[in-house]
Amino acid sequence: IIMRSKRECPLHYPDLAARVHSRSPERFLTAVAEMIKQGCGFPKLLNDDEIIPLHLAKGAPLEDIYDYAASGCAEIRMPRVDTYTSGHAQMNFGAAVELVLYNGRMKKYGDELLTVETGDVRNFTTWEEFWQAYATQQNYLMRHAFMQQYHIIKARAQHFATPISDALHVLAMKECVDLHQDHHYEGGLDLGYFECLGYSTAIDSLSAVRKLVFDDKKLTMQELLDALECNFEGKEDVRKMLQSAPCYGNNDDYADSIGLEIDRLAQEFSKKYAPRLGIKCDFRMVPFTSHVPFGRVVSATPNGRKARTPLSDGSSASHGADVNGPTAVLLSNFNSKNYNMFQRAARLLNIKFTPSCLAGKEGTRKLVSFIRAFVDLRLWHVQFNVVNRQTLVNAQKDPEKYRGLIVRIAGYSAYFTELSKDLQDDLIARTQHEQSNLREGASAPFRLSGEMPCRTRIAVPFSTSSAIPCMTARAYGRRSSSRAVRCAACGAAIPNPRRPHRNWRTMRTNALAAGAVWPPVRNRPCALSRTASIGIGNAAILLAVPARRFVRDRR
Repeated sequence: IIMRSKRECPLHYPDLAARVHSRSPERFLTAVAEMIKQGCGFPKLLNDDEIIPLHLAKGAPLEDIYDYAASGCAEIRMPRVDTYTSGHAQMNFGAAVELVLYNGRMKKYGDELLTVETGDVRNFTTWEEFWQAYATQQNYLMRHAFMQQYHIIKARAQHFATPISDALHVLAMKECVDLHQDHHYEGGLDLGYFECLGYSTAIDSLSAVRKLVFDDKKLTMQELLDALECNFEGKEDVRKMLQSAPCYGNNDDYADSIGLEIDRLAQEFSKKYAPRLGIKCDFRMVPFTSHVPFGRVVSATPNGRKARTPLSDGSSASHGADVNGPTAVLLSNFNSKNYNMFQRAARLLNIKFTPSCLAGKEGTRKLVSFIRAFVDLRLWHVQFNVVNRQTLVNAQKDPEKYRGLIVRIAGYSAYFTELSKDLQDDLIARTQHEQSNLREGASAPFRLSGEMPCRTRIAVPFSTSSAIPCMTARAYGRRSSSRAVRCAACGAAIPNPRRPHRNWRTMRTNALAAGAVWPPVRNRPCALSRTASIGIGNAAILLAVPARRFVRDRR
């Protein structure tokens, strides 16, 4: 009923979100897909299979996290449990890359030393030296973000009070303490975060440096710096070479592994220093359109991006870099997440389809299967624009004819003609997925089930070559009464639902939190084992979907 009313009254506000999970009914997902196809950006999708286990691992009560509500762009709130109210710092990944290239300086600010000197990159002889310099710059920026957050926490009690919000909050009323006070409520969760922007820009830049300068030695560092210095003017051959390097968003392990390391750096820093703030300060990527102004301070970057142009948004690929289709974008997101760490929060993901790609019942089926793949890969958020690039270009030229055109920007929908030109250009530049944007040869069918790593193996931070206790025992540090079933792919032990368990729901949620596929599949790989064919134009892409049936022993 809610979706029907939204279709009949296509206004850009209020926003609409849909919670989806591995057992969402086909009828519901079909209705969601039909609404997405209208092109207004509704609804954005939040994945219960990622959000619920993750928050259980952070200490959220089961009954409250099951009843969470969508909030803001891609966030969630538990009204009776959330007690943290402060804003948070934002960090510029694109700036971190530039600080490495110019030894702690940025071109916009001249010769002023902004961070720390990590050495002249022209003297670096190995990729490891360059990566260590980047890690130093990223950690320096994070250190100052955490210092800023500390002062915010200490200052808010002196300047803010929310008596009306306090009156509506169970814990605030119980303890008679304002939500802005530096106070920990018994039974409450202080879920903070630090925002990071330009994730794909940094990954692609580091990938290009590693590939072309250190591995293949097709460019020298001086040649790269010369091209960046002139903003690629007269250096188009160098720019094209940089853009041809492996890029995030294409299910390319060369680039995705760099993203995984950036994610690990951020989460390890949070794990080490967040307790000193007295809150959980998690790694998050939700840009609020800030990637546009943040890009204005960053000069040209080694991924071929020109100076002062927008950075990549959220966990989406850089503009035009995702050339292997939308499924590859999902897989790059999967490959670049450290599922064995819990110091993470929302990742905003934008996907842009052309209307012809999703036309008719076959298009609806494609989109439903795509959503199921998103759920099974345990990604946090995804939202869609279903619009032709030419429509956006025409609307920019003649806004009076397109005053009712609604598009998805950041985590909300807005009238396209009311956006700033920078935001309009940013939306136009996003890759639109259709049959013509696949690389030559990419139309050949491929099976993801053969390429995906075992999800149990990837989630457990120790070797799976030996027997592993069931996920309930691992999560709680005690032996469980349930027997273990081994994954046929990697030999890892996973909970066996054949035997009764006193708290089956707890076992399920903790298994998901630990990264195991649930329900467990006996005598089958726990990786993606069942495929559904998804055709985009003439390209047949096989989306892998985990098998969802138990193989029961009836002895």
